[in-house]
Amino acid sequence: MHQTDAPALPVASPITLYCLPCAGASSAMYQPWRHNLADRIELVPLELPGRGARFNEPFAETLVDLAAALADQICRRGRGRFMLLGHSLGALVAFEMARHLARWGQPSPQALIVSARCAPCQPIPQRQLHLAPTSQLHEFLRELGGTPESVLHSRELMELLLPIVRADFRLYETYRFLPGTPLTCPIHALAGDQDTSTTLSGMRAWQQHTLGSFGLQFFPGGHFYLNNQQAPVVDHINGLMGELLLTDEGSRS
Repeated sequence: MHQTDAPALPVASPITLYCLPCAGASSAMYQPWRHNLADRIELVPLELPGRGARFNEPFAETLVDLAAALADQICRRGRGRFMLLGHSLGALVAFEMARHLARWGQPSPQALIVSARCAPCQPIPQRQLHLAPTSQLHEFLRELGGTPESVLHSRELMELLLPIVRADFRLYETYRFLPGTPLTCPIHALAGDQDTSTTLSGMRAWQQHTLGSFGLQFFPGGHFYLNNQQAPVVDHINGLMGELLLTDEGSRS
């Protein structure tokens, strides 16, 4: 696996990076990042119910309820500064988690990193894939490009995957954004430059949801650019972490 030299960060309290997976995925999608993240970043991939270590738990009913449960999990963990990162469906979950924390009067994330998903105020395509025939859902997964062909060709693996995909698509397709107070933390938006599910204006619209700073970064690739651009993406996150730690160090000097 490609290795990269993480930047040297100033001595300061660590920052926890909570990561939310995309539809159909588990927390395992972020495990390879452990090799390249800077030393003072604690990676904590959050598992959604119905997969991975939470396979026997029922799927979440709504995206907002899921976000509330995960935000409460962070509160109970209670271990200092943190950032939230989510890819695709996970971006919406992370955003709603940050909103819950703000409403509850809890500490806000140092930053919210949203990947491969237009801002929540943008219209959601009315595809109703969670109700689609298996053949149509199967073809959509193939076109999207994030599912290995070996999985798509395995009846046994698809029988395990499709219920998770349907449950996650239901969360996404039934989500309705409710306007509210903007977040105070910075928002950093990431996307693939060939991702047909996002637009430049849709990604820029994330800026409307924060009173803090905003950044937008594109990487080569489509909706699952994370798979092929792991090292550059992690380098970018290390840079964001370094900026936070430098700012923290400067404010205390």
